[in-house]
This record gives sequence, structure tokens and C-alpha cells, in this order.
Amino acid sequence: AAVPVLSAILAYFFLNEIISYLGMFGMLLTIAGILIVVLEKKSAEQNNIPFNKLGIFYGFLGALGQATGLIFAKYVFLENPALEGQGGELNGFAASFIRLFSASIIILPIASTFRRYKNPISIYSKDKYSAKVILIGTIFGPVLGITGSLIAIEYAKVGIASTLMATMPIIMLPIARFYFKEKLDWKAIIGAFVAVIGAAIIFLR
Repeated sequence: AAVPVLSAILAYFFLNEIISYLGMFGMLLTIAGILIVVLEKKSAEQNNIPFNKLGIFYGFLGALGQATGLIFAKYVFLENPALEGQGGELNGFAASFIRLFSASIIILPIASTFRRYKNPISIYSKDKYSAKVILIGTIFGPVLGITGSLIAIEYAKVGIASTLMATMPIIMLPIARFYFKEKLDWKAIIGAFVAVIGAAIIFLR
């Protein structure tokens, strides 16, 4: 949930992006709605994970990494003086491929070094169902999701685009309710409405 705030701050210093007061209010409202959903109290049976400061620290580092990645992605779509005014016309799918390919060549050696890598062919040949589900999730998540985020960065300010991307917990609510048959607390529903209103204010800025 901290990604939109960090993105807006970095974009202000590195991209000179200035968001109006109404846009800032919409961002804060959206983040508040997301926090209401994410921090929803669970039952004693579900909430058995202890609070860990190290986990919070790494979560913040992850948010900072995502925000920094969005700033570098924005640079891709800025006009490049070397192209004599033609602009950096890079296709979102091509940019997504570079991002995913780079992640693969970085993660694989690290996973192998820490002995966390297992041959996916031998694993998924024994578990066809998991292979199918992960393939579908890969198409909708890392492929279409990252591509959509890069296109959003191209046409919108970084802070606003990252705020809309952070509405993922809200979008998951109806899936959790109707597909997984999970019971939703009234706080989650209120948080969803708050986030949607904040997103609407962002568009009306």
C-alpha cells in the first residue's frame, strides 16, 4: 500500500511530476480504502501469524523497489533527445518482455546459489493441474499485468498509475466472496467503497 506514496515522492524529485491537491486527496483516500481491506481483523484461527518487524522492513524494501522500477519505466517513455523529437516509442509488450527476461536471468542464479531452484519440468510433469493453473496465472499476472502497468505509466503520472494498480486487494474481494466462498467483513466492504471513491476522484482531478 506504500507504493503509490513512494512513487509520487520519487516522481516529484526525479520526473518533476506535480499532482494537484484533488489528485493527492484521491490518492490518500484510495490508499486508506486499501489499508482498511488489507488490515482487516481476522478470526483467532486465521490470525496466527506473529508480527515480525523484519517482515515489515522487507515489505517496505519491496515497495521501494516497485516504486523505483516505475520511475525507471517512466524514463523509457519520455522523449529521448537522441531520437530528434521522435520520442521513446517502445511497445508495452516489448518492455514487459525485457522486464520479465531480466528478472529470470537474475533470479535463476540466485535461486541456484541458495539451493532453492528445482527443475520445473520434473515437478510439473507429475502435477499437471498445478502447471495449468500457474500457466494461466502467469499469463494474467506477470505478462498482461506488467504490460498493462507499463502502458499505464506511459499515459499517466507515476503516482496516479501506481495508486490505481494498488487497488488489487479491492478487485480480489468479489473473487474471494463468490469463487472461494469467503465471508467478507463489513470493514472490507467499506474499504472497497472508499478506495473506489478515491479512484474516481483521481480521474476527476
